Amino acid sequence: MLGLTHDAAEEAWYWPDIAAEIDGDGDCDSLKVQIEAEIEKRAKKAAAIVCNHVFCTILGYSNPRLALIAYCIAHGLGGLGEKSIQEWAKKLSVTKQALSKEVTWFRDVYSLEAMGSLKTDKARIKYRKVQNERYKKPINGHDKHFGFATRNS
Repeated sequence: MLGLTHDAAEEAWYWPDIAAEIDGDGDCDSLKVQIEAEIEKRAKKAAAIVCNHVFCTILGYSNPRLALIAYCIAHGLGGLGEKSIQEWAKKLSVTKQALSKEVTWFRDVYSLEAMGSLKTDKARIKYRKVQNERYKKPINGHDKHFGFATRNS
């Protein structure tokens, strides 16, 4: 029938009877092997997604070396913490602030804690609040608008 030369029933493969496995009536080792294989498959898929995200992010930078160093510093990888942000910035020919900004971005994206001399999230929030208050300008009416004096002044 339909030109098949072999019996499909001989090649059929079925999942084991889960109830029998749980009750101890079946072959537990085969179920363990299948579960481990499924976990490994899913773990590899998740790892590939993470790697794709990281590599695409880093390669998307105009300065991939800066992004890679910032990523590594943010994650505390490879002993990069032995050098200061200022030393790495000098080596990369960027400012300390530029490197720090990229490290902070990676920390935010991956929800990482501060490492070394980097500000903690709590300190960053407090510092931002103080800076916003310090440089807060009145909205139209008491200050210059776009750098020009208003008609009322």
